[in-house]
Amino acid sequence: MAYQTGNAATIQVLLGKLADFANGLQWKIKKHTETQLYLSNSREDSHWAIEFLSNNVYTIPCTHFDLEKSAIAQPGSPCIENNAYQKVYTRTTELQNGQFVSYDFFGTSEYLHIVVEIEAERFRHFGIGNLLKEIEFTGGQYAYSTYMYSQSEASSNSQLCTYGMGHGYNGTQAVLRADNLGGDTHSPRYFAAMSSYYSESKGKQELGFAFYGLGRAAMANEVYSYHPDKWLVYYSQSKFGQTLIPAPNVILGHLLNNTIVRFGTVPDRYECKMVGIPPKTILEINGERWKIIPSAGFNGLNQANNTTNPDNTGVQGVAYRLVE
Repeated sequence: MAYQTGNAATIQVLLGKLADFANGLQWKIKKHTETQLYLSNSREDSHWAIEFLSNNVYTIPCTHFDLEKSAIAQPGSPCIENNAYQKVYTRTTELQNGQFVSYDFFGTSEYLHIVVEIEAERFRHFGIGNLLKEIEFTGGQYAYSTYMYSQSEASSNSQLCTYGMGHGYNGTQAVLRADNLGGDTHSPRYFAAMSSYYSESKGKQELGFAFYGLGRAAMANEVYSYHPDKWLVYYSQSKFGQTLIPAPNVILGHLLNNTIVRFGTVPDRYECKMVGIPPKTILEINGERWKIIPSAGFNGLNQANNTTNPDNTGVQGVAYRLVE
Protein backbone atom coordinates (compact mmCIF):
# COMPACT_ATOMS: atom_id res chain seq x y z
CA MET A 1 0.00 0.00 0.00
CA ALA A 2 1.39 3.40 -0.98
CA TYR A 3 -1.36 5.60 0.43
CA GLN A 4 -3.06 5.56 3.80
CA THR A 5 -5.39 7.91 5.59
CA GLY A 6 -6.75 7.65 9.11
CA ASN A 7 -6.88 9.20 12.56
CA ALA A 8 -4.37 9.46 15.39
CA ALA A 9 -5.04 10.76 18.87
CA THR A 10 -1.40 11.71 19.59
CA ILE A 11 1.91 12.24 17.83
CA GLN A 12 3.11 9.02 19.47
CA VAL A 13 0.29 7.07 17.82
CA LEU A 14 1.01 8.83 14.53
CA LEU A 15 4.68 7.76 14.60
CA GLY A 16 3.62 4.19 15.34
CA LYS A 17 1.29 4.13 12.35
CA LEU A 18 4.00 5.69 10.19
CA ALA A 19 6.44 2.95 11.25
CA ASP A 20 3.93 0.27 10.22
CA PHE A 21 3.30 2.06 6.91
CA ALA A 22 7.03 2.36 6.17
CA ASN A 23 7.66 -1.26 7.11
CA GLY A 24 5.06 -2.32 4.56
CA LEU A 25 7.03 -0.46 1.88
CA GLN A 26 10.27 -2.31 2.76
CA TRP A 27 11.84 0.50 4.79
CA LYS A 28 14.16 -0.72 7.53
CA ILE A 29 13.17 0.41 11.01
CA LYS A 30 16.35 0.93 13.03
CA LYS A 31 14.75 2.36 16.15
CA HIS A 32 11.15 2.98 17.17
CA THR A 33 10.04 4.41 20.49
CA GLU A 34 7.03 6.56 21.37
CA THR A 35 8.92 9.67 20.27
CA GLN A 36 11.60 8.40 17.85
CA LEU A 37 11.56 6.71 14.46
CA TYR A 38 14.95 6.04 12.86
CA LEU A 39 14.72 4.39 9.47
CA SER A 40 16.50 3.67 6.20
CA ASN A 41 15.31 2.72 2.75
CA SER A 42 16.88 0.31 0.28
CA ARG A 43 19.64 2.73 -0.72
CA GLU A 44 22.90 2.08 1.06
CA ASP A 45 23.44 5.67 2.23
CA SER A 46 19.85 6.82 2.85
CA HIS A 47 19.08 7.28 6.55
CA TRP A 48 16.76 9.59 8.48
CA ALA A 49 15.99 10.19 12.14
CA ILE A 50 12.50 11.44 13.01
CA GLU A 51 11.89 12.58 16.57
CA PHE A 52 9.23 14.43 18.54
CA LEU A 53 11.27 16.64 20.83
CA SER A 54 10.35 19.84 22.71
CA ASN A 55 7.00 20.12 20.90
CA ASN A 56 8.60 19.83 17.46
CA VAL A 57 8.86 16.94 15.00
CA TYR A 58 12.40 16.81 13.60
CA THR A 59 13.11 15.16 10.25
CA ILE A 60 16.88 14.79 10.03
CA PRO A 61 18.88 13.03 7.27
CA CYS A 62 22.14 11.46 8.44
CA THR A 63 24.95 9.20 7.23
CA HIS A 64 24.44 6.45 9.81
CA PHE A 65 22.83 5.97 13.23
CA ASP A 66 23.93 6.25 16.81
CA LEU A 67 20.92 4.73 18.54
CA GLU A 68 21.91 6.25 21.87
CA LYS A 69 21.62 9.81 20.54
CA SER A 70 18.70 12.07 19.63
CA ALA A 71 17.78 12.84 16.03
CA ILE A 72 19.54 16.19 16.07
CA ALA A 73 22.80 14.57 17.24
CA GLN A 74 22.96 11.86 14.58
CA PRO A 75 26.26 11.41 12.72
CA GLY A 76 26.58 13.23 9.41
CA SER A 77 23.43 15.35 9.87
CA PRO A 78 22.84 18.99 8.86
CA CYS A 79 22.64 19.79 12.59
CA ILE A 80 26.41 19.39 12.77
CA GLU A 81 28.49 22.51 12.22
CA ASN A 82 29.98 22.96 8.73
CA ASN A 83 27.73 20.37 7.08
CA ALA A 84 25.37 23.17 5.97
CA TYR A 85 25.53 26.98 5.83
CA GLN A 86 24.73 26.86 9.54
CA LYS A 87 23.22 24.18 11.76
CA VAL A 88 19.87 23.30 10.17
CA TYR A 89 17.13 21.63 12.22
CA THR A 90 14.33 20.74 9.83
CA ARG A 91 11.28 20.70 12.09
CA THR A 92 7.51 20.89 12.16
CA THR A 93 5.54 22.85 14.75
CA GLU A 94 2.14 22.43 16.45
CA LEU A 95 1.84 18.66 16.49
CA GLN A 96 2.00 18.41 20.28
CA ASN A 97 -1.72 18.76 21.02
CA GLY A 98 -2.90 15.61 19.29
CA GLN A 99 -6.56 14.84 18.54
CA PHE A 100 -5.78 15.37 14.88
CA VAL A 101 -8.64 15.55 12.42
CA SER A 102 -6.83 13.10 10.12
CA TYR A 103 -3.52 12.13 8.61
CA ASP A 104 -2.42 11.15 5.11
CA PHE A 105 0.64 9.02 4.34
CA PHE A 106 2.03 8.94 0.80
CA GLY A 107 4.94 6.61 0.21
CA THR A 108 7.06 4.27 -1.87
CA SER A 109 10.39 2.59 -1.16
CA GLU A 110 11.98 5.97 -2.06
CA TYR A 111 10.01 8.48 0.04
CA LEU A 112 7.57 9.04 2.91
CA HIS A 113 5.41 12.16 2.72
CA ILE A 114 3.14 12.94 5.67
CA VAL A 115 0.29 15.42 6.07
CA VAL A 116 -1.50 15.98 9.38
CA GLU A 117 -4.72 17.98 9.64
CA ILE A 118 -4.20 19.42 13.11
CA GLU A 119 -7.56 21.24 13.15
CA ALA A 120 -10.24 21.73 10.53
CA GLU A 121 -8.46 22.93 7.36
CA ARG A 122 -5.12 23.53 9.14
CA PHE A 123 -2.33 21.28 7.87
CA ARG A 124 1.25 20.32 8.66
CA HIS A 125 3.39 18.63 6.01
CA PHE A 126 6.70 16.87 6.62
CA GLY A 127 8.61 14.22 4.76
CA ILE A 128 11.79 12.45 3.73
CA GLY A 129 13.03 10.77 0.59
CA ASN A 130 15.43 10.53 -2.33
CA LEU A 131 15.41 13.15 -5.07
CA LEU A 132 14.91 12.09 -8.69
CA LYS A 133 18.32 13.33 -9.84
CA GLU A 134 18.99 15.19 -13.05
CA ILE A 135 22.79 15.41 -12.54
CA GLU A 136 25.35 13.17 -10.89
CA PHE A 137 26.29 13.88 -7.28
CA THR A 138 26.70 12.04 -4.01
CA GLY A 139 23.55 12.13 -1.91
CA GLY A 140 20.06 13.12 -2.92
CA GLN A 141 18.44 12.63 0.49
CA TYR A 142 15.98 15.39 1.37
CA ALA A 143 13.85 16.33 4.36
CA TYR A 144 11.21 19.04 4.66
CA SER A 145 8.79 20.37 7.24
CA THR A 146 6.18 23.01 8.13
CA TYR A 147 7.58 25.52 10.60
CA MET A 148 5.56 28.40 12.06
CA TYR A 149 7.65 31.08 13.73
CA SER A 150 4.61 32.52 15.55
CA GLN A 151 0.87 32.86 15.02
CA SER A 152 1.18 36.44 13.81
CA GLU A 153 3.86 35.46 11.29
CA ALA A 154 1.80 32.47 10.15
CA SER A 155 -1.28 34.60 9.50
CA SER A 156 0.81 36.77 7.17
CA ASN A 157 2.67 33.78 5.61
CA SER A 158 5.89 35.68 6.31
CA GLN A 159 9.37 34.61 5.31
CA LEU A 160 9.95 33.48 8.90
CA CYS A 161 7.71 30.47 8.30
CA THR A 162 8.71 27.40 6.30
CA TYR A 163 6.35 25.54 3.97
CA GLY A 164 7.66 22.26 2.60
CA MET A 165 10.33 22.80 -0.05
CA GLY A 166 10.14 26.58 0.27
CA HIS A 167 12.60 28.80 2.11
CA GLY A 168 11.96 30.03 5.62
CA TYR A 169 13.52 31.06 8.91
CA ASN A 170 17.26 30.31 8.92
CA GLY A 171 17.98 26.92 10.41
CA THR A 172 14.46 25.46 10.19
CA GLN A 173 14.04 24.87 6.48
CA ALA A 174 14.23 21.89 4.16
CA VAL A 175 17.59 20.31 3.33
CA LEU A 176 19.10 18.26 0.52
CA ARG A 177 22.37 16.34 0.63
CA ALA A 178 24.52 17.05 -2.46
CA ASP A 179 28.27 16.34 -2.22
CA ASN A 180 31.10 16.80 -4.71
CA LEU A 181 29.71 19.68 -6.76
CA GLY A 182 31.15 23.04 -7.77
CA GLY A 183 34.57 22.33 -6.32
CA ASP A 184 33.26 21.56 -2.82
CA THR A 185 34.95 18.56 -1.21
CA HIS A 186 33.20 18.55 2.17
CA SER A 187 31.12 15.43 2.86
CA PRO A 188 28.31 15.33 3.71
CA ARG A 189 27.23 18.69 2.32
CA TYR A 190 23.64 19.86 2.83
CA PHE A 191 21.99 22.57 0.78
CA ALA A 192 19.24 24.45 2.61
CA ALA A 193 16.10 25.97 1.09
CA MET A 194 16.61 29.73 0.76
CA SER A 195 15.39 32.63 -1.32
CA SER A 196 17.48 33.25 -4.40
CA TYR A 197 18.29 36.79 -3.31
CA TYR A 198 22.07 37.17 -3.64
CA SER A 199 24.40 40.12 -3.25
CA GLU A 200 28.03 40.66 -2.34
CA SER A 201 27.00 42.29 0.92
CA LYS A 202 24.19 39.96 2.00
CA GLY A 203 24.33 36.71 0.09
CA LYS A 204 27.78 35.22 0.47
CA GLN A 205 26.57 32.79 3.11
CA GLU A 206 24.29 31.22 0.50
CA LEU A 207 27.03 30.51 -2.03
CA GLY A 208 27.55 26.77 -2.16
CA PHE A 209 24.82 26.07 0.39
CA ALA A 210 21.49 27.20 -1.11
CA PHE A 211 18.78 25.38 -2.98
CA TYR A 212 15.68 27.01 -4.40
CA GLY A 213 12.27 25.34 -4.35
CA LEU A 214 8.67 26.24 -5.15
CA GLY A 215 7.07 26.08 -1.71
CA ARG A 216 6.00 29.74 -1.72
CA ALA A 217 5.46 30.37 -5.43
CA ALA A 218 1.75 31.26 -5.30
CA MET A 219 1.60 32.85 -1.85
CA ALA A 220 0.82 36.51 -1.29
CA ASN A 221 4.14 36.92 0.50
CA GLU A 222 6.51 34.99 -1.76
CA VAL A 223 9.60 37.00 -0.68
CA TYR A 224 12.32 36.74 -3.32
CA SER A 225 11.06 33.46 -4.82
CA TYR A 226 12.91 33.89 -8.08
CA HIS A 227 12.75 30.23 -9.08
CA PRO A 228 11.96 30.33 -12.81
CA ASP A 229 9.36 27.58 -12.49
CA LYS A 230 7.27 29.64 -10.08
CA TRP A 231 5.16 30.75 -13.04
CA LEU A 232 4.20 27.12 -13.65
CA VAL A 233 2.69 27.14 -10.15
CA TYR A 234 1.11 30.55 -10.57
CA TYR A 235 -0.57 29.48 -13.83
CA SER A 236 -1.21 25.86 -12.80
CA GLN A 237 -4.95 26.52 -12.95
CA SER A 238 -7.02 27.84 -15.79
CA LYS A 239 -8.51 31.28 -15.33
CA PHE A 240 -11.81 29.77 -14.23
CA GLY A 241 -10.32 27.10 -12.00
CA GLN A 242 -11.57 24.24 -14.17
CA THR A 243 -8.22 22.74 -15.18
CA LEU A 244 -5.29 21.93 -12.91
CA ILE A 245 -1.74 21.04 -13.95
CA PRO A 246 0.46 20.75 -10.82
CA ALA A 247 4.08 21.87 -11.22
CA PRO A 248 6.94 19.50 -10.35
CA ASN A 249 9.07 20.54 -7.38
CA VAL A 250 12.31 21.03 -9.31
CA ILE A 251 15.17 21.82 -6.92
CA LEU A 252 17.84 24.25 -8.14
CA GLY A 253 21.24 24.50 -6.46
CA HIS A 254 23.53 27.49 -6.06
CA LEU A 255 27.03 25.98 -6.08
CA LEU A 256 30.29 27.09 -4.56
CA ASN A 257 31.57 28.12 -8.02
CA ASN A 258 28.59 30.50 -8.36
CA THR A 259 26.73 28.41 -10.92
CA ILE A 260 23.10 27.25 -10.83
CA VAL A 261 22.20 23.61 -11.49
CA ARG A 262 19.04 21.52 -11.53
CA PHE A 263 19.52 18.92 -8.81
CA GLY A 264 16.32 17.08 -9.70
CA THR A 265 12.68 16.67 -8.69
CA VAL A 266 10.92 15.75 -5.46
CA PRO A 267 8.96 12.61 -6.42
CA ASP A 268 5.16 12.75 -6.49
CA ARG A 269 4.91 15.99 -4.49
CA TYR A 270 3.98 18.89 -6.77
CA GLU A 271 2.88 22.49 -6.17
CA CYS A 272 -0.26 24.17 -7.50
CA LYS A 273 -2.92 26.79 -7.01
CA MET A 274 -6.23 25.51 -5.71
CA VAL A 275 -8.85 28.16 -6.43
CA GLY A 276 -12.26 26.58 -5.98
CA ILE A 277 -10.83 23.21 -4.96
CA PRO A 278 -11.87 22.11 -1.46
CA PRO A 279 -8.98 20.90 0.74
CA LYS A 280 -8.21 17.16 0.40
CA THR A 281 -9.97 16.85 -2.95
CA ILE A 282 -8.79 13.94 -5.12
CA LEU A 283 -8.59 14.82 -8.82
CA GLU A 284 -7.79 12.70 -11.84
CA ILE A 285 -5.20 14.48 -14.00
CA ASN A 286 -3.87 12.86 -17.18
CA GLY A 287 -4.97 9.44 -15.98
CA GLU A 288 -3.39 9.77 -12.51
CA ARG A 289 -5.03 10.56 -9.17
CA TRP A 290 -3.75 13.46 -7.07
CA LYS A 291 -4.80 14.63 -3.62
CA ILE A 292 -4.77 18.43 -3.26
CA ILE A 293 -3.98 19.81 0.22
CA PRO A 294 -3.27 23.42 1.30
CA SER A 295 0.33 24.22 2.20
CA ALA A 296 -0.87 25.08 5.72
CA GLY A 297 -4.16 27.02 5.68
CA PHE A 298 -6.25 27.70 2.58
CA ASN A 299 -7.45 31.29 2.28
CA GLY A 300 -9.16 31.62 -1.05
CA LEU A 301 -11.47 34.52 -0.22
CA ASN A 302 -8.75 36.89 0.96
CA GLN A 303 -5.20 36.38 -0.29
CA ALA A 304 -3.76 39.50 1.30
CA ASN A 305 -0.66 39.19 3.45
CA ASN A 306 -2.38 39.68 6.80
CA THR A 307 -5.58 37.83 7.64
CA THR A 308 -7.36 36.38 10.65
CA ASN A 309 -6.60 32.89 9.30
CA PRO A 310 -4.15 31.34 11.80
CA ASP A 311 -2.28 29.58 8.94
CA ASN A 312 -2.59 31.75 5.87
CA THR A 313 -0.96 30.23 2.80
CA GLY A 314 -3.37 31.79 0.34
CA VAL A 315 -4.34 29.54 -2.55
CA GLN A 316 -1.07 27.57 -2.71
CA GLY A 317 -1.64 23.86 -2.51
CA VAL A 318 0.43 20.69 -2.58
CA ALA A 319 -0.55 17.92 -5.00
CA TYR A 320 0.40 14.40 -3.91
CA ARG A 321 0.22 11.61 -6.46
CA LEU A 322 -1.64 8.56 -5.23
CA VAL A 323 0.58 5.58 -6.09
CA GLU A 324 -1.50 2.41 -6.20
